[in-house]
Amino acid sequence: MIRLENFKLDKDRDSNEIYLNLKKDIDEFTSQKEHKKYIEELSTILNISNQIIDLKFKRLIYNDFNLNTANFNNKYNFFKISSQFLFFFIFLCFIKIFGKNNFVQKKFDIIVDEVDGIGQFNKFYKIITKFKNPIIFTKNKNVQREVNNQGIVAVRYNRIVPSKVLLKKKFFIIINFYLQIFLKNVKIKENYFIYYLRILLSAIKNKTLFSKAISEIVLQDRFYINCPIKNFFFKKNGGKKIISCQNHLAESGICFYSDIDVLFSFGNEKKSEKKLRIFGSRIGGSLPVGSLAMERRYYIESKKNLNESSEIDLLIIGITPPHLNTSNKIYEGYYKYLKWIKDFSREKPEIKILYKHHASFAGDLKEEEIFKSSNVKILLKGNTYSYFKKSKVLVSFGSTMILEGLSLKKKCFFADPDNCLTTYYSYHEYDKNLFLNSYKDFCKNILSSLNSLETEKVNFDRMCLESGDVSDKIYSNIIKLKSRN
Repeated sequence: MIRLENFKLDKDRDSNEIYLNLKKDIDEFTSQKEHKKYIEELSTILNISNQIIDLKFKRLIYNDFNLNTANFNNKYNFFKISSQFLFFFIFLCFIKIFGKNNFVQKKFDIIVDEVDGIGQFNKFYKIITKFKNPIIFTKNKNVQREVNNQGIVAVRYNRIVPSKVLLKKKFFIIINFYLQIFLKNVKIKENYFIYYLRILLSAIKNKTLFSKAISEIVLQDRFYINCPIKNFFFKKNGGKKIISCQNHLAESGICFYSDIDVLFSFGNEKKSEKKLRIFGSRIGGSLPVGSLAMERRYYIESKKNLNESSEIDLLIIGITPPHLNTSNKIYEGYYKYLKWIKDFSREKPEIKILYKHHASFAGDLKEEEIFKSSNVKILLKGNTYSYFKKSKVLVSFGSTMILEGLSLKKKCFFADPDNCLTTYYSYHEYDKNLFLNSYKDFCKNILSSLNSLETEKVNFDRMCLESGDVSDKIYSNIIKLKSRN
């Protein structure tokens, strides 16, 4: 028997291979006869195809993988699994007694889903206002309040009384099914009960949500959180396409087991589609539109935040790599890259270098030690896009903003010491002249870029389309998609 708790990660391997091996282990775990049997039974109970439940099951397992500890979080604990079963039983009884039989379904022009913060709402605002009858799905009461104040309908999906339709004539069948999994888990001292429970919870949630509100189109960013169960109930209730807007590089770790009808991509390329499929995702296709985040943060918000007299020779765009504890090569490469910046600043003190951290940066003692005697100006707060216009050269250890900078015909580079970042760049086939693989490359390319007015010959539209009118492009594509149905 394959057990998740026995999974061991070889941190010395190539960073993309680490994720390929992780996918292999998840696929093998879910392909065991035991899980095939459970998935088939649950498929019959919920009337959802095996493939959809299997994809959701794999995604839930992947979500349980902890990048910092490099193993799966969900260890067996009798009291924990018992409390999960107790929650399941009480929740099912609650739905049986208080759940709704019927909803009056309302139709909308578009659903904007998974709006977890005001920033996300603002990012979609121009698109939302182009539709006469939009609706926002959120779990954040502050978002709901802000959206409602602007005269737009918003639903907090975690506050809707659930539908009991899925339980009709199946209440005891469902209890028996989950009891068998619970008893099996106790017997073998493993906890995969929670994954099957989350499949049921997702089915009830999405059955409820789309019975209440429907549209031909669901739009959201963060393609890596798309749910096949949601897609199933959306279409069963009358929906046509679930669309995601690209918000990140298609890095291996966020390409696992998503379910996307259309991806609005940064640039005119198909390699992101390929990578998603390699890591088990289903994707119908992609359409290039540019960067929605850049439209908001650069073209709308950034101009008021930058002193016009400011000039920057080299802008270092910070990220907080999630893989530092997963891959030894990325760990070593990241701090080698920071030392490049420090050494370069010492060798060329006349060059003005600004290191702008990502908003998620929470501090790094090792970084502080590296930069304590450098000539690099470090900023923690503010809108990074504000510094694009006044920067001559942009460098980052994997930020999406390098692609966005290329849409402005800026001189941009990815720092990739010793080719350690294959998890980011594998399968994409980006131009080699975009990468700085050694300190010699780093110095040579930055100096030549600062001393030359010419921009490197790059297929800019492949990287990222000009993004001043992304909302218009998205709206136009949505109208075309709706007209085809």
